[in-house]
Amino acid sequence: MRRCAAFPLLVSGLGLIASACVSVFPEPQPPPRIYSLNAGPADFGPQTLTQNQAQTLAVSPVVIGVALPGGPRALMGAEIAWRTDGVLRFVAGAEWASRAPDMLQAALAEAVDRAGTVRAGVRAGAGVRADYEIAWDVSAFQVEEEDGVVRARFAAVARLVDARTRVLLAQTRVEEVRPVAERSQALAAAALESATRDAVARIARELSPIAVETPTPR
Repeated sequence: MRRCAAFPLLVSGLGLIASACVSVFPEPQPPPRIYSLNAGPADFGPQTLTQNQAQTLAVSPVVIGVALPGGPRALMGAEIAWRTDGVLRFVAGAEWASRAPDMLQAALAEAVDRAGTVRAGVRAGAGVRADYEIAWDVSAFQVEEEDGVVRARFAAVARLVDARTRVLLAQTRVEEVRPVAERSQALAAAALESATRDAVARIARELSPIAVETPTPR
C-alpha cells in the first residue's frame, strides 16, 4: 500500500508544493522457487532378475503399499535443508512442491508401480488393500557443505512387512550422494532430486521381488 503525502519545497524564495509517494508497508518479497521430485524412469530391467523371478513377476497380482516415511523433523518440511559445517539451515526463497513425507511417499510408490514387477505400487491409506507394505525412515535428505565442497545426500532404511501380519520380511539400507558443481540453489535441488530418485529406485528394485516370491497365506 502506498500513500501520497505533500511536502513543502522552497525554490528561489517561492513556496512550491511537491508531491511524493511513501510506502507505508514493506515491498512484498518475490515468491519462492518451487522444486519437484519425481520417481524418474523405471530402472528395473530383466537383466537384474533371475529367470525364476522374471517368470514369477510377469504374472504377479501383488500390491505393495508405501507408508509415509519417518525422519528428523527438520528434514520433513517443505524447506530445502542445507547443512554447512554441521549447522543446519534452510535455503531462502526455495521450497519443495509439497512436504517431504508426502513427496517421498509418492516418489517411492511411483517407483514401485513403474517398475512393472507387481500389479501396483500405491500410497498406504489410499483406500487400496495392499498385500505388503514398505515402511521406511529417512536419515538424510539435505544438501551438505563442508570445507567448500557441496554435495547432496539421501539416506534411508526401508523394511518390507506383511500388511496383514506385520511380519518383517526384508530390510535394505540405501544412500546416494551427488556432487554440486557450484553453490547454487537450483543445482543443489537438482542434485538432491537425482540422489533421491536413484535411492527410491533401489528400494523398489530390492524389495519388490521379495514381496512377489514370499508366499503369504490369506
